[in-house]
Amino acid sequence: MNERVPRAEQAELLQLVKMGMQFQRHADDYGKMLSIMPWIRHVFPKASSYEALMESNVFIYGYFEKIVDYHIRTYDECSERNFIDLYIKQMKQEHAKGHTDCYYREQFILSLADFSFPSFTAVGAQLGFLIQYFLMYPEVLKRVQAEIDTVVGRGRLPNLEDRQNLHYTEATLREGMRIETLVPSDLPHKAVVDTELMGYKIPKDTIVIPGLYAFHSDPRLWGDPENFRPERFLDDNGKLSLKKDISLPFSAGKRLCAGETFARNIMFLLTTALCQNFNFVLAPGDKLPDMSKNLNGLSTTPLDFWVQVEERK
Repeated sequence: MNERVPRAEQAELLQLVKMGMQFQRHADDYGKMLSIMPWIRHVFPKASSYEALMESNVFIYGYFEKIVDYHIRTYDECSERNFIDLYIKQMKQEHAKGHTDCYYREQFILSLADFSFPSFTAVGAQLGFLIQYFLMYPEVLKRVQAEIDTVVGRGRLPNLEDRQNLHYTEATLREGMRIETLVPSDLPHKAVVDTELMGYKIPKDTIVIPGLYAFHSDPRLWGDPENFRPERFLDDNGKLSLKKDISLPFSAGKRLCAGETFARNIMFLLTTALCQNFNFVLAPGDKLPDMSKNLNGLSTTPLDFWVQVEERK
């Protein structure tokens, strides 16, 4: 939307992020209780996650509804401000032709929410996982910081032009996305003909769901998949090797995640800015996060944890 949210309105933006994370943690992709037995919401509305899902869904819809309605009220065909105005323009053209079954208000609100949803949930979850690994592998954090100090320095924030020169940092980000697969199961596909794959017969119309988590955890591919080791993506000269990166955190093919470029860029900018200026340590009395107790919902998210952020000297 290309608009900066004033500080006075950022509380609502923070609530949007909280509701988005709540939806992620209580929803499911395949086969939780509410999907298998939808009637259970009438008996156990809280235990079935129905209340949490409805609360977050209503808030998210209402947030984007206000944005859409504001742009509809203030629309000027001579001044297109952003993507929303382009949609409204197309909507008016279609309605003028009598086509009201597409490009309508409710569809637009849901499309905008659907398009924006991962940007304020997935990046935060992935960054949370990465900070956990920095706590568990402080030597990785120190090496990332040393590389940033050498390539960028401390006089300015890192930018996207630095990405091609921060090889170990980029490898660390890729390793974080491999070892903690936010979406363990890929989108379902259907076999259009009888086929065979690696000795398995797959009849026509079979639903096929690739397991991204299993792929990222296969010792035949990674050797030691349980270890957080950014070096696996570097060549003998310490440079990033894209040939070694066979990970698929954003899926693959024609239906891969449309936000991959945005996610990789924003993860790089956030991570490098934080590592350049801060250390992440456990506060006195706190324990390392238990990485075996992640929350599995629409995507995998870390349990909430405390971390002490100290300014680098």
